[in-house]
Amino acid sequence: MNADKFRETYKEEALEYLEQIEQGLLVLEKNAHDSNAIDAVFRAMHSLKGGASMFGFSEINDLSHQLETAYENIRSGTASFDSELASLTFKAVDVIRNLLDDKEEQENVEEINNAVKEFLFEESHSGKKEYDYFEENIQRNASSQKTYHITFVPGANILGEGSNPVYLLDELTGLGKSQVFLRTDKLPPLHEMNTEKCYLWWEIILQTSESEEEIREVFMFVEDESTIEVSLLSEVGLLDIPELQNELKELSSDVPIPIEKLKNYQQSKGIQPQNQKHKSDTGTIRVSSDKIDKLIKIVGEMVTFDSRLAMYATKTQNTELMEMGESLRKLTERLREVTFDISLVPLSVMMLRFKRLVRDLSLSQGKQTVFLTAGEETQLDKTVVEHLYDPVMHILRNSISHGIESAEERKNAGKVPEGTIKLVAYYSGPEVHIDISDDGSGFNIERIRKTAIKKGFISGKESKSDDELLNLTFLPGFSTVTEADDLSGRGVGMDVIRKKLQEINGEVSISSTPGKGTTLKLVIPLTLSIVDGLSVRVDDLHLVLPVSVVDRIESVETTAFKGNKQVLSLNGESVPVIPLFFDMEDKTDEPYFPVIVIRFQEKKYGLIVHEVTGTSQVVLKSLGKFLKRMDVFSGGCVLGDGTIGYVLDIRKFIGRMQQPGKHLANEK
Repeated sequence: MNADKFRETYKEEALEYLEQIEQGLLVLEKNAHDSNAIDAVFRAMHSLKGGASMFGFSEINDLSHQLETAYENIRSGTASFDSELASLTFKAVDVIRNLLDDKEEQENVEEINNAVKEFLFEESHSGKKEYDYFEENIQRNASSQKTYHITFVPGANILGEGSNPVYLLDELTGLGKSQVFLRTDKLPPLHEMNTEKCYLWWEIILQTSESEEEIREVFMFVEDESTIEVSLLSEVGLLDIPELQNELKELSSDVPIPIEKLKNYQQSKGIQPQNQKHKSDTGTIRVSSDKIDKLIKIVGEMVTFDSRLAMYATKTQNTELMEMGESLRKLTERLREVTFDISLVPLSVMMLRFKRLVRDLSLSQGKQTVFLTAGEETQLDKTVVEHLYDPVMHILRNSISHGIESAEERKNAGKVPEGTIKLVAYYSGPEVHIDISDDGSGFNIERIRKTAIKKGFISGKESKSDDELLNLTFLPGFSTVTEADDLSGRGVGMDVIRKKLQEINGEVSISSTPGKGTTLKLVIPLTLSIVDGLSVRVDDLHLVLPVSVVDRIESVETTAFKGNKQVLSLNGESVPVIPLFFDMEDKTDEPYFPVIVIRFQEKKYGLIVHEVTGTSQVVLKSLGKFLKRMDVFSGGCVLGDGTIGYVLDIRKFIGRMQQPGKHLANEK
């Protein structure tokens, strides 16, 4: 692996450290005395600093070093966490992200460094010691961590190979508390010394909650040419015991570490270890999203080949080939399930950004907001998740800016000062639902009506229900961009929400009660790549309908359609019927027609076709720029017999048919 790849790996790890820091800060803002969060922020900052110095990010090294010092002081009890340090650290996280993207941030780095230095100076001269983490958590930390003895003897040529043992020690000590002992007994006389060789070695006593695998990973790039020994001294954290810590500090560099005494110290003090499962990454690997995309494409091709093989076996009535095809189908289905499990990511990957957004926007507007989430473990295709960020961000921004009232306004309305925003995600069949609600002021329906009339979206004589009026807010240009608008900007960007969701075949609906709050419901497909479809034929056009929307299939005699009836009674149920891409008057010689009854937005529709050809999994393909006008299709596909099919976008098709005077018979 060359230097550039190492640098890119550090960038990926650094982004994870930044997320850990943000997560810790959000916890600390609720409980400034949470020692676990303090430790997590400190360790992430320390790891960030160690890698930065190794890969040439000097500005990140300087910035993280200053902040690491601040959090070390909090850990030791000589400083306390407050909102000033929180805001400063959040700003530093944003700056570091930009530095990782190679953006110029020198001025901001200097500003934050100076601010942290000022914070440290004020804390050191204030005489405050509001909370003593050390005293309160000695017993807890001692019983929840382990103590290791580590011997690190670098290879003689380690410096010439581009590694610096000091950086490795810096990263190692960031895993917890430590005592480091420099050993110089291998130093030759001065006249025999080669400045390009390393003659020093170290012994380290490390107390950490990390696993042995995590410790060894620090030396993964130098383990071949170095001697690394890691041995467990105690099942408890010995360095949290003051008298033992002081005894180790008094040892000189040429005095051996009393290993046996350390091993027996736990029993002599009667400290009991807690049962804990150490974190270990040996069961996971980091894989680039490009490789996953390639794997999904290969699986897609296998799905297409499996369909072709099954159709050929049926056509030739070759029983042996049918059996082989059945075995291949089972393997393909298993491979597809495993592959798509790999491509699924939990919504929690977005939640930290949303929590940060709510926190920052609430502070900037002087509002008190509580952000509650449920269903963060709900998983979606990574491509879908990427497309979800913008619409959800827009909804949250609207909720805070135009939904949640100020603390004073809420008190006057008989509400608690803190507004609440809830995001709840859950599965529903082949879809994921995300409900985002707030307990703010809600929409003023009468103002929406007046604005709609003023903008020409409706006439003053039209009678619209509250739901219909609320849906007008999704129309482009419904709201004005001036602050004087009656809706106070609440509708600005609502069309963006719907447009972004439509790009991933999603839907959004809205409900609101004036003075009580607003809820937006998002419905999103689990994946965009492979569709379980019902194949149908209309003339020479092959179409695929998503099985998830199909309710049943009816066979209806042609006489039932006389007079171009638009509603039929099917099993005692009145269902609007729509011929797919043909005119019924041109097909009166057919004895009967299959009618596919589908469900869409809690309503049922009957789609009239010429033939139902079967069900299969199809791989969705883009139609390309030349077929973009065929917007009622979500994509194309290759069917089992090699013919080209088109996957019908039910939402767009129904929407087009509901337009007055619209007919799709001529859009083949």
